[in-house]
Amino acid sequence: MSRVEWQWQDAGSGPGHMQRVVVYDETPTVDPALAAYRRLIDHGLRCRTCRTTDADGWANSTCDEARWLYRAWRVARGGPSASAGSSAPEGSPAA
Repeated sequence: MSRVEWQWQDAGSGPGHMQRVVVYDETPTVDPALAAYRRLIDHGLRCRTCRTTDADGWANSTCDEARWLYRAWRVARGGPSASAGSSAPEGSPAA
């Protein structure tokens, strides 16, 4: 059984986008990196600390949970853990 649905596609260095994909129900597989990225983005939309911006509109703070979710995403996508470098998400002033 298959169906068509919209899924978030990470574009790597650029902004992601929604894309129509065919989903096969017989083999329910979840990409761990995509799941971790969605958790990070969902958190950022909810968290008051992470949504705080400076006068130029740049995020200027991340909470402990965001740093943990960012490290989990980096590990899930096969990159080095954030403990080897900065613990701030890419694009933040602390990175």
